[in-house]
Amino acid sequence: MRSLQREATTSHGLERMHELEPAIRRFPEWAAQVARLAERDEAFRDMCEELAAAEVALIGLGDGRSAAQVARREECEGWIVRLVEEMTEALRQSAAPGRAPW
Repeated sequence: MRSLQREATTSHGLERMHELEPAIRRFPEWAAQVARLAERDEAFRDMCEELAAAEVALIGLGDGRSAAQVARREECEGWIVRLVEEMTEALRQSAAPGRAPW
């Protein structure tokens, strides 16, 4: 039973790291803070998941030049920009004096 729990925890941990990787890549100086905040703040964790999904969608579009692909690429890039802005603000707020040290 414990080996199954450990495997589930490891699998979940690997999935979580995969979801956090884009955020950590964009905020390397805040890597530990990204992980702590994602652990404790559901809204921030959702942003990390959405950023990972937007990057996967963007990569999946490849270099296609059709109008639909260009529009979809612009949409994904817009999501990424907005998410990075929101995440930057959340990280700054979590590091502000008087705030809980996530």
